[in-house]
Amino acid sequence: MSQAQGESGAAHIPALDGLRGVAILLVMLIHFGAQAGLPPLFHRLAYMGWVGVDLFFVLSGFLISKILMESKNSPSYFKNFYMRRALRIFPLYYFILFVGIFVLPLYLSEEVVKTYFDGSISGAGYLFAYMTNFSLVFIPGLTFGVFGHFWSLAIEEHFYLLWPAVVKWQGKNRLIAICTGIMAFSLLTRIGWLSTGQGWGGAYLLTFCRIDSLACGALLALWIDGRSQEEMLRYFV
Repeated sequence: MSQAQGESGAAHIPALDGLRGVAILLVMLIHFGAQAGLPPLFHRLAYMGWVGVDLFFVLSGFLISKILMESKNSPSYFKNFYMRRALRIFPLYYFILFVGIFVLPLYLSEEVVKTYFDGSISGAGYLFAYMTNFSLVFIPGLTFGVFGHFWSLAIEEHFYLLWPAVVKWQGKNRLIAICTGIMAFSLLTRIGWLSTGQGWGGAYLLTFCRIDSLACGALLALWIDGRSQEEMLRYFV
C-alpha cells in the first residue's frame, strides 16, 4: 500500500510502523478470515478488515503530504518527488506484473492460469496503466485474478500524480480547506453513486469515492506541521 515511509527528506516516525502493522493485519483478516464454514461472529469480525485499506490510505496521505511540505521550497521539488516515487514503486510493481502475466502462465497448468491469471492477462493494459479500479467498475465481467487487490495501488498512484502540484501552489490554510472539501466531496459522491442504484463496487473502488481517506491523512500532516509534541498533546490530555 503506502510506500512513503523512510523517504529521504522526511523524518522517520517509529510509531507509524506499528500502525502500518495493524493495517496489514486488518487487510489479512478480511482476505483470509472471511472463509466459508467459520462461525458467524468470526465472519463479522473478519469483514471489519476493510478498515485496514482506509488506514493505509490515511498513512499515505499523511506521509506524502509531510514529505511534500518539507521540500516545498526546493528548486527540484517536482523532479525529486516524482523520481523518488518512480524508483521506489515502478521497478517492483512492473516486475511483479511481468512475472505474473508473461512468465508464470508458461509454467502453470491451463486450469490454474484460467483461475488465477486469466483476467490479469486480458486486462494487462489496465494493470500497467494503474487503471485497475476504474476498469473493474466500468468493464463488466473483467477481473484481475491474483492482481485484483491492485485497485488500491491505482488510487494511491492517482493521488501521487496530482497532489504535489496542489501542495506546491497553495498555502497551508488553503490546503486545509481543500482537504476538507475533498473529504466532503468524496462522501457525497459515494452517497450519490449508491443512491442511483449502482451498487457498492464503484463506491468502494473509484478514486473520487475513496480519496477522502488520503485527504484525511494530508489534513493530519497539515495539522501537525510546525507544532511541537507538547503542543499536540494538549489537544488530547
